[in-house]
Amino acid sequence: MTQVSSSSWLDRTMSSASSVLCSCRSGPGQRYLRESLNASSTTCKICFESEDFMPPHIRVLSGCSHKFHRECLADYIKVQAQDNKFPVSCPMQGCDSNLREADLRMVLSFEQKAEYEKLYLKHYIETNPDKVAQCPGPDCTYYNLNQGSSKKLNCPNCKKRFCLECKEEDHGKKRCGEKMSDREFKMYLKTVQPKQCPKCKFWVEKTTGCNHMFCRCQTEFCYGCGNKRRFCWCKIKRWFGN
Repeated sequence: MTQVSSSSWLDRTMSSASSVLCSCRSGPGQRYLRESLNASSTTCKICFESEDFMPPHIRVLSGCSHKFHRECLADYIKVQAQDNKFPVSCPMQGCDSNLREADLRMVLSFEQKAEYEKLYLKHYIETNPDKVAQCPGPDCTYYNLNQGSSKKLNCPNCKKRFCLECKEEDHGKKRCGEKMSDREFKMYLKTVQPKQCPKCKFWVEKTTGCNHMFCRCQTEFCYGCGNKRRFCWCKIKRWFGN
């Protein structure tokens, strides 16, 4: 058996590694190494700062694999939620992928996630008045799933009774908006001329601007005829000169 001293083996190994390193610095190996580093760099498309490789504060979205700083994504999600823009889409220009639940858990803190869910619930209630309604009582957090034909709510939380049509306190057999006397209500309709949203029946009062209304439930309708925008008779009358 041939014995090799550890010192001679180490010398040969270091010499071999040195020659490989020298060849990389001057030959194709250096170009490959440089290209690999460039390909591995990550640029956040929100703040446009570049990072080498994949630092721990970079997050990859599960639906599209676009990469962003966690802090940048958290701020972006917060602004989108406050602006009532749901579902929140990927910040990458031209990407139509929406953020998933896993992305939110990966990016948002516990407090940020709670605020996001609060704003999303508010959005869902306003855009789905036929499915769920929040008790209109002051500071009441009770939510009611609309089941059956009942239009009244006996809130088990604040112990008050409400009309789910107009989101006001129960007005008995009177029509929505008629908590005032019939004479006062007729005068109100004549002078103010409010319109009800064709979807959620919320009363809308125009103070200025055009007749294109945008209700809190995201429904667009015409203040002139009261129909949804695509069924507006006012446009048809203008087209035919009537």
